Amino acid sequence: MTTTARKVVTLLLLYMIFTKPLTKRHESGLLLISIGIILKMLPDTKPSPRVQG
Repeated sequence: MTTTARKVVTLLLLYMIFTKPLTKRHESGLLLISIGIILKMLPDTKPSPRVQG
């Protein structure tokens, strides 16, 4: 997760420093990666197994 986040930050910095045009494909890709990182940070909400006895 850290590596992916670092890559996203690096890409954003490159676009800001070198003023490359940010296309719709780039925007959608960054959005998907960001959503994936956020979902990965959320705690798992698996139901606890019931003990029958």
